[in-house]
Amino acid sequence: MTDDELLANFGKNGDEDAFSQLVHRHIDWVYSTAYRRLCEANARDVTQQVFTLLAKNALQLTGKNRMTGWLYRTCRNLCLEHIRRDLRRQAREQQAGFQMKDDSDSDPWKTVAPHLEPAIDKLSESDRIAILLRFFENKNLKDVGQALGLNESAAQKRVTRAVDKLRGILGEQNNPVSSVGLSGILLSQAVQPAPSGLAAIIATQGLSAISTTLTSMQVMNLFSAKATSIMLGIAVVTATGTYLTQYNIRESLRKKNLSLVSTNQHLQTTNEDLLAKIESQSKDNARLRNDLKDLHRLRNEVTQSRNLAAQLAEMKNLKQKPTQNDGCYSRCCRSG
Repeated sequence: MTDDELLANFGKNGDEDAFSQLVHRHIDWVYSTAYRRLCEANARDVTQQVFTLLAKNALQLTGKNRMTGWLYRTCRNLCLEHIRRDLRRQAREQQAGFQMKDDSDSDPWKTVAPHLEPAIDKLSESDRIAILLRFFENKNLKDVGQALGLNESAAQKRVTRAVDKLRGILGEQNNPVSSVGLSGILLSQAVQPAPSGLAAIIATQGLSAISTTLTSMQVMNLFSAKATSIMLGIAVVTATGTYLTQYNIRESLRKKNLSLVSTNQHLQTTNEDLLAKIESQSKDNARLRNDLKDLHRLRNEVTQSRNLAAQLAEMKNLKQKPTQNDGCYSRCCRSG
């Protein structure tokens, strides 16, 4: 399995064997990187810290194919922190310088080793990864190409270019060595075995570290066969407390929601009653307007009837009352 597949199995499923394989696969070169910067005791501590951080950050690194570069940068940064805290740094560097001067003629590695890590730090990220894959992880060119997304020929060119740049940086520190010689030195001596038992200790510590960041369900899956009753009790209490808290919140929200629904129904009923009253009043007003129109019409009819009656009465009186001409005509008729 690839590094990324192992990392995914550990980060997502808590696979102990996957993490153990990662540790055994990379511990030698990580330890060697720390050892060249620090003393043996501090190199052990840094190596443990590197893999502990790997366990804690497994999920963030999964699927990004960048674990090798991450391991190197983390190791370098931790070493620098140790150096800054170490009051004997200058004495150690001077001692390393004297040893280099004394042994440079007999052992080229002792000439290169004190300056190797600072020189690698000056490389670009792509060149640094090529060096780490080829000489620290001891991968062949085909595997290097697969890791970098290149074919074997392109991987060979990338590694050769990185070695040339590294040789040039070392040359600035008065370390004359050819590219071929540097490649041979790196292949044979860049990585030394880590102390016996360190891998097992780191794997155990890594699993302990990751347990603090996993969820309750992940912890139960990870340690289902080995978890103690105390751990299970803590997980149950934590889960129960979380459940009760969430339950109380849901109940409070449910009661508030019921209260709002009841208030809304009451307001809706009140609104419907008001609308009914308004509609009833509108009908009453319309009926009153119609009655008022009828009243005006009746009043007009009554007035017209009264006027007509008065005219008829007056005409009747005029017909019944004799005029003066009517009297003269009567007398003439009688005399004739």
